[in-house]
Amino acid sequence: MNTRSHEVTQVGPAAGLGAGAAAGVVATTVFTIAPHLFISPIWWAFPFMAVASAACGASLVWCYSRLVDSGTTFSWAIFVGLFTSMFGLLALASSIVYEPIITMAEVVESTGGNPIPIGESMGLMVVFTLGWAGFLSVFYRRGWRGFAAALVATAILMLILGVNVSTMGLVEIPTTGWVLVLEFFGYLGALGVSFGLSYRFIERVWRRSRPLEPMS
Repeated sequence: MNTRSHEVTQVGPAAGLGAGAAAGVVATTVFTIAPHLFISPIWWAFPFMAVASAACGASLVWCYSRLVDSGTTFSWAIFVGLFTSMFGLLALASSIVYEPIITMAEVVESTGGNPIPIGESMGLMVVFTLGWAGFLSVFYRRGWRGFAAALVATAILMLILGVNVSTMGLVEIPTTGWVLVLEFFGYLGALGVSFGLSYRFIERVWRRSRPLEPMS
């Protein structure tokens, strides 16, 4: 048997985090282009979103390296898919836990971002973050080390992307408003897909241009 074909290798830790950060910026670019084409330009927010997405991308790659020993395209797709679907589950939890306190019209007309104070949904965010990290540690069977890695990555994504999602149950959404909700989650889906694909591409380019290191 050719054992060499079963040898697990990966780019170095620093290179992996760099590829994750770069993929996050690529995903943010896609996320910014979509509203530009279909709604209105948001390029003014691109610098902040790029930095935030780079942090999210690096943390996801770091978490993946801790939870998955033998990284494959399939396992990476499952991993990214789980974190992308996390936001849909968070929205569902918010709609179950909370009662509306503001209308969608008031949210849309607000000029200062989300008018709902973050404290209104902080309890849900904390409980959900802990629960999701626990789920991932059980799913990947990695014990407390896996839980800690999942907790860090989940907390970062929750603080950067989860605030608006966690307040969804506090907003009274009319029937016509669900189109905007679906568009929002469509953008999140595009963000996840573009991140997952761009990371695999950047990682492969990096792997071909640098010596491979054995996975510990």
